[in-house]
Amino acid sequence: MALLCPIVTHGGTMGHDEPVAFGGGNRGEVVPDWEHPDTVAFFREREADVRLTEIVDSGAVRPPTSVLDVGCAAGRNAVYLAERGFPGVAVDASAAMVAATRERLAAYAADAPWRVLHRGMTELGDLADASFGLVLALGVLQNAPDDATFALALDHLARLACPGARVLIQNFGPDSLPHGEPLRRVPGSAHVWSGFDQVDASRGYTLPDPDALDALVTERGMELVAPTRVVWKEMKGGRRTTIIGDYRKRSP
Repeated sequence: MALLCPIVTHGGTMGHDEPVAFGGGNRGEVVPDWEHPDTVAFFREREADVRLTEIVDSGAVRPPTSVLDVGCAAGRNAVYLAERGFPGVAVDASAAMVAATRERLAAYAADAPWRVLHRGMTELGDLADASFGLVLALGVLQNAPDDATFALALDHLARLACPGARVLIQNFGPDSLPHGEPLRRVPGSAHVWSGFDQVDASRGYTLPDPDALDALVTERGMELVAPTRVVWKEMKGGRRTTIIGDYRKRSP
C-alpha cells in the first residue's frame, strides 16, 4: 500500500518530469521542449533529487557502485554522484541534455568515469546484465506512449540491476489534475492516460497508480525497500500527483 504524503507546495522546483515552458510560457504549464537552451540551463542549475541524496547520505549505496541514470536531463543527479566518486552510465533522449551532461561530467573522468548516451529509455539492449548497483528512473518512464513501451523500459531496468541494487522510480500519477480537469484513460490501455500535455491533449502518458506500479516492478524481481510514497503538488490551475518508489533487486 502506498504511503500518502499530501505535501502541497506552491511553485517549487521542477524535474525532468515537469518540462520548462519558454517563449513567454508559465513554468506551471507542462510544455515539453527538451532541446531548448532555456530548458537545458534550468536543469543545469537544479540540485540533485532529494530521494537520491537521502540514499547516498545514509550510506545505503557507496562508491564505487556503478549507477544507471535514465533520463539524466542536464546531469543534475549524475554530477552529484560523480562528485562523490560514483561511476556510471547516463542516458537521455535529448541531444541537448546529453551534450550538457557530457560537458559537466568531463571534470570527473579520472576518478569517476561516466558514459553519456543519446538514446531513449528502451534503447538499453547493449548494456550488460546486472551491471549497476543503483538504477535511477526519476520522472522519465511516464513519457512512455503506451503500456508496451513502459513494460519494456521496466524490463531493462530489472535486467540491468544487479542483485541487491537499489532502484528508484518516480512517475506521475493518474489522479493528477494538471489543468484542473481529470485525465482520460486511453481506450484499450491498462495505464495510459491523455490530457496531461497542454500542447497535445491527445498525447498518452503511462501512469500506473501506486499499487499497479509496485506490482509491475515486483513481478520483475524487485521488492519494496519502503512503502511507495505519493506526493500531491499544486500547480497553476490544477494539481500534480507524483509516485515515488524505492525498490531493491532480489537475489536469485
